[in-house]
Amino acid sequence: MAGSAMVGAGSSGSTGTPAEEERDRLTPPPPPVRHRRVSGRIVILLVVILLVIGAAGGWYYERHHSKSGHAAPTPVQLQGDVALAAHVGVQASDLPGWKTTPGSSNSALVSVAVPSAAATAAQRTATATLAQCLKVPTAEVTRAFGGPSPARTAVATTPVYGDPGGAGLSVSSAVAVMRGPTSEHADFNVFSAAAAFATCYKPYAQAMLPYAAGSAAATFTSVTVQPATVTGVPTSRLHVQAFDVARTAGKATVVTAVVVIFGGRAQAIVAMASPSGFPATTGSSLISAVEGRVAASLPKKK
Repeated sequence: MAGSAMVGAGSSGSTGTPAEEERDRLTPPPPPVRHRRVSGRIVILLVVILLVIGAAGGWYYERHHSKSGHAAPTPVQLQGDVALAAHVGVQASDLPGWKTTPGSSNSALVSVAVPSAAATAAQRTATATLAQCLKVPTAEVTRAFGGPSPARTAVATTPVYGDPGGAGLSVSSAVAVMRGPTSEHADFNVFSAAAAFATCYKPYAQAMLPYAAGSAAATFTSVTVQPATVTGVPTSRLHVQAFDVARTAGKATVVTAVVVIFGGRAQAIVAMASPSGFPATTGSSLISAVEGRVAASLPKKK
């Protein structure tokens, strides 16, 4: 019984061909896939073309744009910016009758009386600490304080104007003109949070005391920094902030009201120093005059 069963199965499997094999015999096999080989010369040529395009684009950008994305100024435009920087700052007509003496080549925020290697090194360290405290790039603090920058087209500082009445009042200013408003906005960002700037600037001012212009009695030994109020800004397109910086040497104190006035491409930093506080009327008139000149330099609204 077992043998007959096996014979039956064998005879059944030999009688025909399975359907799958029959279809395979009837359907022609698919044509072989032919892969085209890319010549090494073609690859090298494409790489060269891309490099040439990139180099040409870089040359065009450097030729026609500054690092801030603005076209490089022409000699005529540079002359205009130099004139603008000299015009915006404190003018003799703002303080009729005041005497002038040679001023510093930097802004009041730097507070270095006589440049030296030691003062430069101290300022570099203090600037990095200030930038870290404010959480902004060090380059922006350096630029906002009047340091070298490719984004600047002109800078002008004024002499020191002294009160003829002998009250110990003095005024000076520093003005920078930028290539475009982007840098001006970034620079004002350093001062935009008044309380934060005052807190962070105090260690900077303290570190720079040995290099600041001391009183007649002695070198400054301590400093305080507080935000101040500025009223009467002529237009919302100006960015204005003020701080009172009080430096003490023994019993003598010099209070410097520092007012930053930024707008468009112009950046003005005005310093008004006094033994105990600058007269409000004189200070208000002076700041209004500088604000008016910065506002007049703004481009017309489209």
